[in-house]
Amino acid sequence: MAFKWQVDTRGFRAAAEELARISGVTYEEALKEQTRLVMQSALRNTPVAKAERIRKAVEAEGKWHTVNDSDGPVLSENTGDRGGSPGQQWLFWPERSDRARGRNRQRRTGGDAGMFYFLPGNQPNRRLPADVKSAVLSLQAKLAALQPKKREAIAKALKARGLAKQSWLQASRSIGIDLRDVPSYVAGALASDGVAYANGTGRRISQGEALFLELENRYPALLSAIGKSRKGKPANMDGYRILQRAVASRVSAFNREMSLGVIQDFRQRSLRYPGLRVV
Repeated sequence: MAFKWQVDTRGFRAAAEELARISGVTYEEALKEQTRLVMQSALRNTPVAKAERIRKAVEAEGKWHTVNDSDGPVLSENTGDRGGSPGQQWLFWPERSDRARGRNRQRRTGGDAGMFYFLPGNQPNRRLPADVKSAVLSLQAKLAALQPKKREAIAKALKARGLAKQSWLQASRSIGIDLRDVPSYVAGALASDGVAYANGTGRRISQGEALFLELENRYPALLSAIGKSRKGKPANMDGYRILQRAVASRVSAFNREMSLGVIQDFRQRSLRYPGLRVV
């Protein structure tokens, strides 16, 4: 489901008008500078998954820890995400006779009958039957062959972790606003499928003497979180709240600067609005 929202910008527009009057620049220049500060705040306050958490999530995916042969045996390895000993391996052989010899075996409960062979460490148990030993070695080789693909999947997931933040950057750039101090993992973020999506867009709208900057963020996680919030569920990725908070904070900061006389000082104004062309 798509969600559309409008952010309250009444105080924001007034702040841009006042900044333009005091600085002697055009309203559009002042508007863009205030917008830049808002978008930088939105980018900064958009949550991002920690790299270590991403690595663990990909590492825990079962497809990297279970392999099978066409004749039935299945080798599984404990991922460690649900307890137990990470790396512990076991072999399950469906429909294998309970007469098969093996020191560590037990009947499977429910489903098809079969045998479990628990392997100490990463080495086959010497007491395992010859055919079981052979199956274990073959499947361990297949499991090892998956590791380069797993590392590739981790790399792609890490590459995509800055996409939510990047959507604010995209929206800003689309209307000619360059954000400052953007982390490299945000600027270079790429979806795991290798496609560069335009999640953030914007346009300049001129209607007579009126000027508007329209920005749109379509990043899925930021939108779906809005739906969760409307249902009373906490959602840190709520795009509406992130942007509305950024606008409100910018207006509050500007009003505080005005009351303290900071904004009227040329030097201080240049420090606080470095993107503004001051005359």
